[in-house]
Amino acid sequence: MDSRVRWKSMLAMLRRFLEMKHWVKSALKGLSDVHNFLSETKQTLISDILNALEPVAVCVNALGRKDCSLATALKQSMLQNLSEQSSSIAKKLFNAMKNRIEERRNASLCGLLCYLDDPSIYVSSSNSNCILTRIRINEM
Repeated sequence: MDSRVRWKSMLAMLRRFLEMKHWVKSALKGLSDVHNFLSETKQTLISDILNALEPVAVCVNALGRKDCSLATALKQSMLQNLSEQSSSIAKKLFNAMKNRIEERRNASLCGLLCYLDDPSIYVSSSNSNCILTRIRINEM
């Protein structure tokens, strides 16, 4: 993924900016330079970026711990959180991360690991390319 330090510094910077934006705007008013302050659209974009990076940072921090053994669950939680957000930046981040994970993941090996973890959720498949097929929830 990435280093914890970078995520923490980016999030801290964006959070701090959003906390202080009113004071920055007041200071610029005092200097008669308020027209150089960020537009509402850009402030909304910063807020959307912050909201999209929050679940990523939680996941990166959890994965960076020495006692982490739930990488798949954390990844799923992060992707679910991103997919539930409505901002375009969250959707782009979700799609980019999902595509990157799919590029790096060996589907056959992952399927085998899932089968070894719980064989009861798989049945024989008539598909010549696949020996087993996962049972859908509504079939159970």
